[in-house]
Amino acid sequence: MRALLNQEVDMEELFEYNEDDEEDQEFSDKMEEEDKVDSDFDLDSSEGEQEHIEEGKAMDKQIALDEKRARRAATFQPPTVSKPKKPVERQKRSRPEDTIEERAVRYSSRKNTVLNRILVQDQLREHEKRRASQPKRDRPVVNKMTQEELLAEAVITEEKNKSSLLEWQQKEAERKANAKKIDKKGVIGPFIRYHSFTDRLDDAMGRNLVTFVEQNDLDEEEEDNLEQLGMIHHVSAWFEKLPKPNKPIMCPITGELAKYRDPSTGVPFADIKSYEAIKACLNHRMQWSPSSHLYLGNLPNARGVPDGW
Repeated sequence: MRALLNQEVDMEELFEYNEDDEEDQEFSDKMEEEDKVDSDFDLDSSEGEQEHIEEGKAMDKQIALDEKRARRAATFQPPTVSKPKKPVERQKRSRPEDTIEERAVRYSSRKNTVLNRILVQDQLREHEKRRASQPKRDRPVVNKMTQEELLAEAVITEEKNKSSLLEWQQKEAERKANAKKIDKKGVIGPFIRYHSFTDRLDDAMGRNLVTFVEQNDLDEEEEDNLEQLGMIHHVSAWFEKLPKPNKPIMCPITGELAKYRDPSTGVPFADIKSYEAIKACLNHRMQWSPSSHLYLGNLPNARGVPDGW
């Protein structure tokens, strides 16, 4: 912070010095122009004398400028790294009132900079005082172990690692053994077990043997099979029940036995008239009763209503 404040004050002094130099340079340039104008309008002197006077004035001005530059070089040291200066447009010489205002503004900014610098220095001093007044923290003292102690600790750590490794290996082996075990749960209660097997058939050299069995032999085999069903308790009870008769499919239109089915709807029908009635319902030519949930058939239209309305 102190370095930045010092640099800021030096830069302000530098800008003040450069502005004065520019004003001096402009004033000298204007003096040269005024001298030239005066010399042009001096009609009383001769041309030879006028040239000598102008040369003398030019030499005097050049000497004065050289002395001024030498004084600047002796008193002012420019910074080592200088940025390229932008071309500054020549401005008109300000009035005395403007120069007074600029000096007042410059003085006020310089004063604020000094006050800020003093304030920052005071804050730094207070911070250092607070830091010095705070009690110092005691750092924990760490006792460095000798080589023998380090080796002994390494041996203890190795034993702990070995024991933990063995414990982990045992747990892993138990986990794998439990994963391989399959719980074989037995069936509770009676059950039927089916065994499927393949029987080898001898090749008949490309010939098919056909055996004719008499009806009496088939009846005997069926009776034997049915007798074996009685050995199973649940199957014997099912065998004693009579089979339910198949319900006949009735035509919903005529109430007769349906011999056919409509391929599009699957509705059974008995004759061609019932089939035409089914198609009329599909084509919305039959009137539907929402209260009775059925088709009422071809009812006559009301008077004055055209057909198909």
